Amino acid sequence: TSDAIALHRSGQIAKALETLSEVRESFRSAVQLDSKKPDAYVTFAQSMLTCNQLEESISAWEGALQRIDKETEPDLAAWAAGRLRWAKYGMVSMERDQVYAGGQGDLQASLKLIEKQLDIYPGFPSMHHDLATTRVMVSELRKESNITTQAVASFKEAHERAFEAWKAGLIERKRTKTCDQGALVYDWIEATASSGMDISVDFVQHTGSSEPQGSAAGYVATFKNVGLAGDDGLIVDEKNCRIYLASAGLAVNLAANLQLLEIWGDPATPYSSGARWKWYDYSQGRAPNHGAWETPAKVSKVASLVQFAATSHFHVLTEVLGRLWLLVRHGALEDPEMHLALPKPFGSPCPAAG
Repeated sequence: TSDAIALHRSGQIAKALETLSEVRESFRSAVQLDSKKPDAYVTFAQSMLTCNQLEESISAWEGALQRIDKETEPDLAAWAAGRLRWAKYGMVSMERDQVYAGGQGDLQASLKLIEKQLDIYPGFPSMHHDLATTRVMVSELRKESNITTQAVASFKEAHERAFEAWKAGLIERKRTKTCDQGALVYDWIEATASSGMDISVDFVQHTGSSEPQGSAAGYVATFKNVGLAGDDGLIVDEKNCRIYLASAGLAVNLAANLQLLEIWGDPATPYSSGARWKWYDYSQGRAPNHGAWETPAKVSKVASLVQFAATSHFHVLTEVLGRLWLLVRHGALEDPEMHLALPKPFGSPCPAAG
């Protein structure tokens, strides 16, 4: 199977198809020798899944499950059932990609296919986020309040699902012992009144404003013992399992920024001694260190302008420059020990000017 994949990637399509034909013939021969054992079905099903021959993979996984003794081999049965689900999910994903067509296709049909994906994996955070963003696009076309309400609900569901998977990952990585006090914090001003929250807020009055503090003013929030996660620079308190969301709020894709344990998924291995869950690989292998335990850079003081990746001129004007103005007016950047965290288009974090 690996030979077929390598040949396909190198552009030798004919040879790749020939190799797959040999794999199919080997499977048929093995079944003829002993049709009652699951081994040949498992091997063939996994081979076809790896080669993206999903219909054949689904059929073989179903055949394997019929032959696995669930009482004597429960771990193998659970893993095989998970592989079957993943193959079915892949079939829906391929159909969805064709229908969606990079956002130019049938959005209504895409919605139904995302819902079908969620029928297979109800707790998948990224799918809830995709459902939300697609509903937003549909709402712009249909101008219906109902679809907008549904989009907001999907964004909330995406955050809750990702939050649970992130907390499970923190405990797995021994970053904390318990997440009983964990929270998604959207209102930083309100959080200052909560006990146990290491956050303070300094209001910064806009130039020439006659409004009272807290109404027309911007503010600079200060946190202790936190980190920045992902391209969106989410502020995270791993020890206390808290995520502080800035102005982008529900629109931020947590699954794209945090290390999540796939508690919504299937067994990672067919063995009882293996890991129960996999680490979620959002980039599907494209990003470095996906799902890895990383050792982040540590600084004593940092001012962040991120909190929503600067992906457009609009974001630069409304997010980055606005926060920079507040930090300058507040005086935070006058501290010679202060570092400045910038969105990726601006380069790596650099020391702030004194």
